[in-house]
Amino acid sequence: MSPPWEPSTPQAALHALLVELFSAEELRRWLRYGPDAELLHELPEGGSMADLADLALAALARRGRIDADFFERLEVERPHKKAAIAAVVERWATASTSRAPRRAPVHGSPASATAGAASASTEVGGDFVAGSKTVNHYYGATPGPPPPTAARPATAPTATASTATSERILAAWVHLSDLHFGHGAPSHQWNQVRVLDELLSDVCELVKAGKAPTPRLILVTGDVAFSGGALTPATGDDEYALAARWLSRFSTALHLPNERVFVVPGNHDVDRTVDRDKDIAGMVQLARLGVDGHQLDDALSDATGTQRLRSRQARYLDFAAGFGPTTGVSTTAPLWWEHREALDEGLTLRLCGLNTALLAAKDDKGRLRVGEQQLAELLPVTAPTEVTVVLGHHPAADGWLADEKDLEGALDEHAVAYLSGHVHEARSVQVHKGAGEGCLHVSAGAAHAEAAPADAPPTSHGYNIGALVVLGSGELAVRIWPRRWSLTRPRFEVDTSNTRKNQDYAEHRLGDRYRLDLPPPRVGLHIGELGLGRRIELAEPAAIVAYRTWLLEQKPGVKLIGVGGGDMSLDLDAVYVPLRARERLCGDLHGVGAAQSAARRRGGADLANVGEGVGAVGL
Repeated sequence: MSPPWEPSTPQAALHALLVELFSAEELRRWLRYGPDAELLHELPEGGSMADLADLALAALARRGRIDADFFERLEVERPHKKAAIAAVVERWATASTSRAPRRAPVHGSPASATAGAASASTEVGGDFVAGSKTVNHYYGATPGPPPPTAARPATAPTATASTATSERILAAWVHLSDLHFGHGAPSHQWNQVRVLDELLSDVCELVKAGKAPTPRLILVTGDVAFSGGALTPATGDDEYALAARWLSRFSTALHLPNERVFVVPGNHDVDRTVDRDKDIAGMVQLARLGVDGHQLDDALSDATGTQRLRSRQARYLDFAAGFGPTTGVSTTAPLWWEHREALDEGLTLRLCGLNTALLAAKDDKGRLRVGEQQLAELLPVTAPTEVTVVLGHHPAADGWLADEKDLEGALDEHAVAYLSGHVHEARSVQVHKGAGEGCLHVSAGAAHAEAAPADAPPTSHGYNIGALVVLGSGELAVRIWPRRWSLTRPRFEVDTSNTRKNQDYAEHRLGDRYRLDLPPPRVGLHIGELGLGRRIELAEPAAIVAYRTWLLEQKPGVKLIGVGGGDMSLDLDAVYVPLRARERLCGDLHGVGAAQSAARRRGGADLANVGEGVGAVGL
């Protein structure tokens, strides 16, 4: 088919760019897991990539969706093609054909409401939304007051969705935990190489097959190393050098920069050889006991105490400085951190890195603490449009933390999900405390678990893929795709013990606080919205477009005779007519031209007989 634009135009350049960036299947998958998934039903299953790009761009243009967000998503998906994308962005902006981003500014991410495609972010993978900014806070380097936060209004405003369509992915991630680089005998260390290779391959295969969303975040909840970097594994280098190399390889495979890898420490990321210093060991033991004047917050409020705590995680902190919000930052790596970025639908994602291993030593259960300072800085009252996901190593249940009730209460009130590890067992459970909205507690299996004794069941490894989804009803949900190591063949598979029958994911719907205000779905096409850049609902896209085209070529109104004592005219958007569509036209824009020509030849007299019924359609 011929492109619906002239050569050498910005539209033609964009078409050529899509053909360069994607295969046909890759483009379908990219659309499926983006904000425009509903247009997939307009695209044919077969055909060339050039034809598919033509149809996709036509559908996006009708919706006014070739905007700053669109180019930002391209840049995140194909960071190695950044220069080519930027060249098309410049041409598009110069021609003034792009539209403004459709979301209003949100708390923590002031995006301009008038920015066009020229405002597309140049920070690959930095945000989900072009024109937005991320805000990072780094804690534990030097004592100081918590960052200012917005007070929750008495009546929380409801975030508004742009349309009532099918479900959409707002954010997606891989959740890894308990990698344990350097653990076990040499044979177990080499087994780790094999298992982690299979894990990387499994993620890529799931995404390629469209069985899971494309992750845009890699979240690691502790125990990156086995001895805080004190050992030299048989597989070469030190523990954190191996970890950094593998995580960089993982992020590269997903076309993500290291800024999209977020890590928190676990108990195995503490170098316990540092505790040979009696002053450090004594401080830790008193804090574990909660002795007045020697509690964790007392140590954190003192420069010497903070430095002693940092020394126990020094190798981990050096490693962590190469990932996540600290990447490229000149300050020392934080003990805990916060990261904000804009999502679709006017929401903001808050990622919080909680350090549950500050007091880790031996016999930790019931003796660990997060302290009041971390809770105050990471889980304050926030804007109602903020969606908070917290990362921590130890579960916020089962008695691991001495201040567990404080953490549970803060999570219940201020977070939608708490991602953890440590117990080497996968689970996802929604926990409600009192009148709170509830928090989803997600534990990943160990990416590489300890070697099992000879007389014990074989070791099973695991990880999760997760996503924040807006459903067609306006509800927000978190979906978890749990994966576990097969005990019969060397590969990962669906963890059926954590999913419903015949499903490969578990779905957890969030509370009413996060429900989006969606307009009710409509059948058909409203003429009043044509050409205004707003999204529209199409019942049978090709047939309706053909019918609309013919109608608009006639006259803008319909004359009614003998109504109200005389003639009167109605605009087309006040008229309802029955529309019937041939099956061969449904979902295929190739048929528009043929249907239009046929309508012209018949003069419109026979449009009611264009096939099987769709019902009454509002124009």
